[in-house]
Amino acid sequence: MQWRYEVASLALRGYGCTTSRPQLECEAEEYLRSFFDKWNEEELDCLLCPVSPLPAVWDRSDFYTVNGVLLYTSLYNMLGCPAGTLQYGRVEREDIYKARDSVEPGKHLRRGLMYAEQLDAAEGLPINIQVVAKPWEDELAMGVMELLEARS
Repeated sequence: MQWRYEVASLALRGYGCTTSRPQLECEAEEYLRSFFDKWNEEELDCLLCPVSPLPAVWDRSDFYTVNGVLLYTSLYNMLGCPAGTLQYGRVEREDIYKARDSVEPGKHLRRGLMYAEQLDAAEGLPINIQVVAKPWEDELAMGVMELLEARS
């Protein structure tokens, strides 16, 4: 597990963080503890999550959009959780209307409009979901994925 902290330290330093590595390791350990304490408190076997906020990111998307999409999966990699993705449906016209209606005026309007524009071209694209289990529970994640795949 030690390698995750080194990767996290380097990643955070890339964002201009000046905190020392030992302090970052302590913070990462505390985050891990609080994350899994909450997971256990909720008595969840696994998590079903979106893979990204969009079915597909355009090649002309800005840096922040692409990084925002990566956060949906990289969190669980950093936590050491087994995870997998599978297609679970396709974008329907009704999904596009709901997404467009959720754009709040004045709040990240540019990004919201870009998402809406991307969604207009998304009808029929596959939607993926992510199945995440606790560390060392790979078989559970795979089993849930098999059940979901059989139902889709």
